[in-house]
Amino acid sequence: KLANWLNHSTGRGDLPAFLREHGPTINASFFSPRYFTSRIQMNIDMVKALSSAATSVAKREALDPVSKEIATSAIALYGTGMTILGAMKLAGIDVGLDPTSSNFGKFRVGNTTYDYWGGLSQDARLIAQLATGKRTSATTGDVYRQSRPTTLLNFVRSKLSPVAGT
Repeated sequence: KLANWLNHSTGRGDLPAFLREHGPTINASFFSPRYFTSRIQMNIDMVKALSSAATSVAKREALDPVSKEIATSAIALYGTGMTILGAMKLAGIDVGLDPTSSNFGKFRVGNTTYDYWGGLSQDARLIAQLATGKRTSATTGDVYRQSRPTTLLNFVRSKLSPVAGT
């Protein structure tokens, strides 16, 4: 469990068994498929650990050490991040707070935009867009209705390698 968490949190995801034998094709088609998979798996690991922690507290049982470490990491990662972004917003820095926009979790200083989450906000944006059926333009702020299949297609297209995307 610890080894899986370390792999997932450092960008080395496990491809599903039916895809492993097609590694070269997958690598030619998608940009960094193991990294993409690791982001999903890392978030699943954190949700499971937080759920286990909540159950342990409710039942007054001890939490296994690995789940405790994962839950602690999740709280530290997202809690610290949201605190920092909130403080930046209060200080007058332009911070993207709309989860349906590609600027979500990013901040702008002068003409430069910084992605605090290093790409982790893409998963949150996908979930928000699927949940609401909307997307927000990063340049104009206009809100558009978008079908869920189109949202998924755009997300998958963004993960394609440059050659496959063309």
